[in-house]
This record gives sequence, structure tokens and C-alpha cells, in this order.
Amino acid sequence: IENYNTFINLTVPEDLREPVKEILSDISNRKIVDAKKKIDLIASIKNQTKEVNDLFLLLRIKADLVEDANSHSEFSILNEIVLSSNNEMIKDLSLSLLLRLEFNKFGKDRMMDRYNATDVKGPFSRALLLELTLSEEVLQERASTGKHGLTEEELIGLISGLFRVKNFETALDVAIFLVDYFPSYNSRVIHLFARGMLLNQDIVGDDYWLLSQKEKDRITSLIEETLKLYTESEGNDFRLFNVIVPCYLFTKESDERLRDICKKNIESVDKIDHEFANDFRILHLNDQEQESHPVNIIKKCQHDNAYKDSVIKGVLSNDLISLSDFILVRGLIEDTSLIDWIDKGGLLQTDTAKLSELFSKLKLYLYVEQNDVSRRNSKIVDDIIEEIVNYDSNDFKSINSTFIFNISEDLRVVERNNHLCEIMGKYFDNKHSYWCSPIVYQYLIGLFETGLYQAFSSLYDIVDNTDKPILIHTMALSIYYSHNEMEKALSLIEEHNANQDLDFIRLKLHVFEKSGDFSAIEKVVNNIDYKNFNEPTNSLLRLSDKIISLGYTSFGHDLAIKFFLDSPEKNYMFVSHICLRIMMSNRSNHEFIPSDDVEGVVCGVSYNDNGKELTKIIVAGSSINSNYFMSSDSPVAKVLLNSKLDEVNKVGMKRLILKERMPPYVAVLRLAHEIRNESNDGTDLFQSISLPSDPEEMINVIKDFLPKKEPKQDLNINENIPVNFRLDLIAKNEQVKASLISLTDKNIKIKDFEAGG
Repeated sequence: IENYNTFINLTVPEDLREPVKEILSDISNRKIVDAKKKIDLIASIKNQTKEVNDLFLLLRIKADLVEDANSHSEFSILNEIVLSSNNEMIKDLSLSLLLRLEFNKFGKDRMMDRYNATDVKGPFSRALLLELTLSEEVLQERASTGKHGLTEEELIGLISGLFRVKNFETALDVAIFLVDYFPSYNSRVIHLFARGMLLNQDIVGDDYWLLSQKEKDRITSLIEETLKLYTESEGNDFRLFNVIVPCYLFTKESDERLRDICKKNIESVDKIDHEFANDFRILHLNDQEQESHPVNIIKKCQHDNAYKDSVIKGVLSNDLISLSDFILVRGLIEDTSLIDWIDKGGLLQTDTAKLSELFSKLKLYLYVEQNDVSRRNSKIVDDIIEEIVNYDSNDFKSINSTFIFNISEDLRVVERNNHLCEIMGKYFDNKHSYWCSPIVYQYLIGLFETGLYQAFSSLYDIVDNTDKPILIHTMALSIYYSHNEMEKALSLIEEHNANQDLDFIRLKLHVFEKSGDFSAIEKVVNNIDYKNFNEPTNSLLRLSDKIISLGYTSFGHDLAIKFFLDSPEKNYMFVSHICLRIMMSNRSNHEFIPSDDVEGVVCGVSYNDNGKELTKIIVAGSSINSNYFMSSDSPVAKVLLNSKLDEVNKVGMKRLILKERMPPYVAVLRLAHEIRNESNDGTDLFQSISLPSDPEEMINVIKDFLPKKEPKQDLNINENIPVNFRLDLIAKNEQVKASLISLTDKNIKIKDFEAGG
């Protein structure tokens, strides 16, 4: 530290200079414990000059004040050093400490009286003047034209003074200058505070979930820098908790890293926010002492039914309860007593605003709809929502976004997405941009599922892509594809071309097919490696259907074999579906010929084993033997692999006759269908039958399976009939008329369309 170094080099013996510099650095960088240990060690050395002893005493006092601004120090000791020392630097350092004590105890005027009465005024006392007394105009002038002539201590005082007058933009400029010219841990902490102060000023009153991406990124950057400094200080710098706790709360307690820090340093958190610390102890540290806290009440109720009944009875004995009490009893009640309480006129406590009262009523009656299906789509909820959405958008700003989010969750549960969108539409103001927060994400999904595609697209365009999940991009691509906005669709694909989400890839294929870009289709398909898939998901099934429909049957061939080999019992339905899709595919880029060359598989065989017909897959070198596989090293496999068709072979007690040798895929198809057929409990439309080769006998067998008498049924209301066919039956060649009839006839049920065709 430049201003210390000059004094140290002049007054401290050469063998003590480096240790003293380390002490000063430790104090500046808040390593107070280390600094005090070094002070005590060096102070124990005898026969030092008075000036050196005074320095150690001042450093000890400075360390105490940095650790705790209210720590006790004797005025008389500091005053004696100021009056007796012949060294101007020691006099100035002791004066600055004395002035700070005077300010803390007696105020600005008494401090200034002492300052004006003292002849020696160095950088330490001047720094204190900048920090505690000078006007904003003077501070601004020093920051603009005088900062190059200030010592490190004075720059810190100037920044603190600018904090005092709330000129955070200028404070940040000076903090950047401090970091550039006096780089240290302490300078970076001061710079962090300057950034935090300015950010807080810019977003005060705003909600984290409703910020722009730029504002959200500033918070993220502030948190990242705080975490670096926390790690560097080994968690010993209490100042950082003035950033950690507010950031954790403002980000709705979503950052797990900040949560872990709070867990490890709950006493420091308590000094910043006692009420929050108490809640945190219960939620995350299993604090049992606060018996009246809802979390501890719930825990006790889990083991004490009598206590639970008394809690419920106590809450429901009131006509007006708090939201926290409602949430408490909602989690405890297993019968209809809470619904009965609501029906009798029970209400939630709110502020005086009518809108808050309406939202509270909505919360209650959505609970009723959630827990009593017979009361879904109630008029009372319709009326409450109608009244809510009639309010001006500005009235919604007083409602907490977390509460709105929870209301939207309740609306989704009772399938009121249209009302979700109405309320969200009023809640969101017309900002030019948002980050994709949980509430924005919820709103986008609601708009898409409700079919409000124009509103979805408008919001999608002003939500920054940084935090958007691929699901939202997939929804947007589906809309562009369905509405023939191919330029937007292709642009979106190019922007997220590397994304490996299966639904997004499937929609890419739809778009390329619609635009006639078959080379792009081939490139996409060739980049998909079936070996990368470990679980048979619905998304993978839809993607494989699309790839097969485009003629790339080899993909389905390889995928079916892979998943059957992984687990026949678990994956038979998935494999059967793919095999049927290949069978029904009417387009192929190449003639579909099952491959004999499959990694790890020799072939499939159909054979007679002592009169029983079996189909198995012979697996190369594997010790696995089951109903579906046999090892190529097994005696039976060796015989079958070397046998001719219909040749009788003896293996021990077994009498084997090879009936057919087949490619692995054919064996997979047969076995998957066999398992599916045997597992069908009547809920699966699939049925396999064995047909004789004689055509007449084949027809008779099929007739036996067909219904003898077709029951009378209107095909246009049969949900199993394809929609386009049903519309044609309703009004042939008049699709608009048919669509309107299908929408207005309550007997006609149209299932949801799959996004992307």
C-alpha cells in the first residue's frame, strides 16, 4: 500500500518491514485474525522504538475497528499519540482513528471540531473527511478532476463518501480506477459494492422474474464475483454477506450456491437479517426451537393426530385467516372440512385493495375445484376472474409475482389455461424485453396450450433467448411450421441447429420436408447416431416415426434391434411400434432389406425343440441365455448354426430341428410382437394372428376375428376415427362448415393435435 510503504521504509527496522506490510495488507483485505496474530508476534519483540510500538498499537486498533466499527478504544491513548508523536504519518493515522471514534460516539460536529483544531492532516484523516462530511458537489469534483492525486486511502474514502450521498454511478467510476491503480482483494470488494449499489438503484421496486435479460445478467455477474471473493477470503469477510443475503432473497432463494453459503454461515446471515435467518434455520437447518413456525407445526402434526386436529380446529374456528394459515391447514386436512369452511364464507386476510381480496377469493375457490372434480368450471370462479381482468394493468403491480405464479399453477391443475392467460396478460406490463423467468415460461406455455399463437409469438419475440429452454423454441417452431411462416422457421432452425432436443429435430425434419430441402433432411438423419439413445421415450418414438416416414427405414431397423437387445420385456412395446411403422411405410430411399450384419448378433433362428416351436436371437460370445437370446458359445446355438433346414439334431436330451435362419431384425420383430400379444390385457388394440397359407382358409380365419355384427354407431362422433375422415362425413368438401359443426356439437370430441403434425 503506497502511503504505508513510505512510512514503513522510513521508520521500521529492515527485518520487520515485510511482516508489517503483510499486516497492513491483511487488515485491508479483511484477514483480521491473521493480522492480529502477526501484530501480537511482532509486538512481543523487545527493545523497539516508541514509533514502532505506537505503530503496532495503531494497527491493533485499526484491526479492531475494521472487524467491528463499534469496538471499544481509548480516546486518551490515541490522543496521546497524536500529541506526542514526531512522525507525521503516525500522527495522521492515529488522528484518523480518533476522528472515527469521535464521529461514531458524538457525531459530525464534534469530529470536525477536533479535525479543525489539529495542524497535521495527512491522507488518512483526509480520507475520513471525504467519507463522512464533504458535500456531493465537492465529492463529484474530486472524482472528476482530482482522483489522480489521491492516495489509495483517500480514494476509498471518496468512494465511501459517494455511497453516503447516493451517487453510485460516480462511485463505480472511482472504484474501477481504484482496482486499476491499486489492485487488491479489498479494492475488488469495494468495486463489488459499487456495482451492487448502482444495480440496486436501477432495479429498486422491480421484481426479479420481470426483469430484462440485461438486468438479470447484471445480477448474475454480481453473484459470480461475490462467490469468487467469498472463496478467496475463505468465507471470513463479513462484508460480503451484505451482498449475499440480499441477492439470495431478491432471486427468490433460487441460487443453491448462495443457499449453501448461508447454511455454513448462518450467524453472519443473522446479523444481516434476523427474521430471514430464523426462517432459514427452520427450512434448511432443521431448527426445532421455534415451535409456532408452520413447518414445525406440520412436523409435529405428522406424529400427533390429536395435536393436528386441534391445529385445524383452531384455524377453521375463525372466519378470516392468513394465507400462511390457509397453506398450513391445506397441507394437513384430508377431508372436506376446508371446503365446508370456504362454502360458509371463510376468507383470507388481505390488504385493503379490492384486487387483493379478489385474488384471495380465487385462491380459495380454486382449492375447491382442485379437490372436488364435480365442482370444476364453477361459475363463481368464472365471475371472480371476470372481475379481476376488468382491473387496469397498473393495479396488478402491487401483487407479488410468486403469488401470481402459484395462482397460475392452480389454474393449470383445474385446466383453466385460458383464464391463466387472461390474468397473466393483465399482470405483464408492456416492457420491451424479459428474461425467461419461471413466470414468463409459465405464461408462454399457457399461451401455446390455449392456442393463442399470435400472443405467444409476440411474447416469444421480446423474451431473450439466453435462458429460454429448448421446449419454448420447439413450440415457436411448431407455430411457424403450422402457419407456414417458413422464413421464421428456417431462421430459428439455423439459430439452434446444434441443439439435440428430439422434438426440435423432428420439427426440423417437418420444416425441411415442407420446404423441399431433402439434402438438409439427409444431413440431419445422418448426424443422428442410434447408439446414443439409452431410453425409449415418447419423443424418440415420434422422431423415429418421422424418420421412417421419410424413407430412412434403416434408422428404425437399427433402433429396434438395439432396444430389444437392451431389454425385451421393458422395450417390447416401443420396438413393436417401430417395426409396425417400418411395415406400413410407403416410402423408402432404398429397398428395405433387413441386415445380416448387426454388431454383437449372429442371427435369428426359428427351431423346434422337442416339439415346441421357438424363435431366438443368437448373440455373439455372450453368456446371456433367456427366452429370447442364446449365446453363440452354447451347445444348442453351435448345432443350429451348423445345421441344415429341417435336419434333426440331438443335443443331450434335446431333439432340435432348424426351421428358419433369419436376419436379427426379423427375429426382433417376431419376438416383440409375440411379447406384445401375450402381454395384452385388452387395453392394447394390437393383436397378432397366425394365418394358414391357403387363401380360402386364410379368409375364414380372418372372418372369425372380425365382429359378426357391426353395432350401429355414428362414425362422426367416434373418437377412434381420424379427424379428417370424420369431418368429411359431417360435410363433404366443406371443411369450414364441418369444422364449425364439430366445434359446436357437444357429442363430437376432437382430441388434441400433436404439435408439428
